[in-house]
Amino acid sequence: MKTFTRFIFTVLILSVIILNTSFLNNSFSQSPQWMTLPNAPVADSGVARYDDTYFINPNTGWIIQGTRYFVQNDTGKVFRTTDGGNSWILTNHEIRQYLRSVGFFNENTGIIGTLHDSLHILYRTTDGGFNWTDITNSIQGIIPSGICGISIVNSTTAIATGRYYCPANIIRTTNAGLNWTSLPIDTSIIRSVVDCHFWSADSGYIVGGYSSTNLFYNGKSVVAMTTNGGLNWTRVYISPRVNEWCWKIQFVNRLLGYVSIERDFNLTYYLKTTDGGLSWAEKPFMVYDVEGIGFLNENTGWIGGWGFNNLDPSGPTYETTNAGASWHLAGWGINMNRVRF
Repeated sequence: MKTFTRFIFTVLILSVIILNTSFLNNSFSQSPQWMTLPNAPVADSGVARYDDTYFINPNTGWIIQGTRYFVQNDTGKVFRTTDGGNSWILTNHEIRQYLRSVGFFNENTGIIGTLHDSLHILYRTTDGGFNWTDITNSIQGIIPSGICGISIVNSTTAIATGRYYCPANIIRTTNAGLNWTSLPIDTSIIRSVVDCHFWSADSGYIVGGYSSTNLFYNGKSVVAMTTNGGLNWTRVYISPRVNEWCWKIQFVNRLLGYVSIERDFNLTYYLKTTDGGLSWAEKPFMVYDVEGIGFLNENTGWIGGWGFNNLDPSGPTYETTNAGASWHLAGWGINMNRVRF
């Protein structure tokens, strides 16, 4: 698949962690200012980026890095901060997988989802990320081939989805990740599931794509919703175009939300909802392979990803301050995959 190929041919792309300093004074009346965290770890040579981050409060959070391709017996890395990103410690580098997604129930208990090895897709920690146990066998039912997205609902409940290439599946835990149950998926609605956002154990959204042949080049972007814990799904959006899929979903509040669409040629769109996800409007961006998306409010947001085409994978981050009417370079970040507030 195209994203997998790009990882292989990445030579050296450095990643940095940034902080929105507007949070420090709790004011967004002006354009948010960002600064590089000077002590943040830098991704290893041969690793495209940190794929995910998760904070349980303003001080305590984690970032994860996948393995390096072509490096025998290489391992992923987990870093933790307890002072808002001013300093980081390497808590673990023993998981021999590409670490893709992360979520925590509290300061000690968390989960990591991986890619590319369907026998080892889910790991759990109970000591803040220092030690991780493979819990793939705790999944009852169909086991996903990878975990791309994690939505922590509360201190005991989470939903995880994956993978970005077919087949896809959805799993749920109600005991802080100790055991998981596979949820049914209607393959006539969606075939690849990349990310998810749940308001409660019953109500939430999944995003990804649909292709009758399980191939990206003829796939369409899809958003689906459930109101009964994933027993049934309703497709609330499908794109009129092929060769694209939804990548990340982010909500500013209960009504306002956004979804990025990955497409590596021609004009790219992103989605916006103002009615809590019941309907989605397409918003044009530019010719760009979008993955990460995050809006602070209806006017100010950021989009990033792989770049303008397969030959230029070092994609910069863009910013809008007028609800997407125009976009300009944000001045920070490349290959952005996730924004969390």
